[in-house]
Amino acid sequence: EKAIGWDVLNTPNPMWHKTSRKTLRQTAPEVDIFGPVDFAPQGISLMPEMWCAHVNVPMPGFEINVDGEIIESWGLIQNFLHWSKLKEESGIYERFDRVGMDF
Repeated sequence: EKAIGWDVLNTPNPMWHKTSRKTLRQTAPEVDIFGPVDFAPQGISLMPEMWCAHVNVPMPGFEINVDGEIIESWGLIQNFLHWSKLKEESGIYERFDRVGMDF
């Protein structure tokens, strides 16, 4: 399933159904985050520790019908974070160790 242009409002997946509605109905700039999960499309683990974030993009002149409720929004943005790669490339374990802390 492609991610760009994916209509999460009309997916049969209950988690995406709930997440998209919650995100689009946010009036203040909030980020909805969940994870970590093993991102494994078609059974192939691409990101063993993925975090996913969503944010509403309220924009005048754009409207979305969410279950009969008109919401002024361009849509939502979804971001995937490869947590294990970020930890590795940031050197977070070594940085904490240098100051006598655990991460």
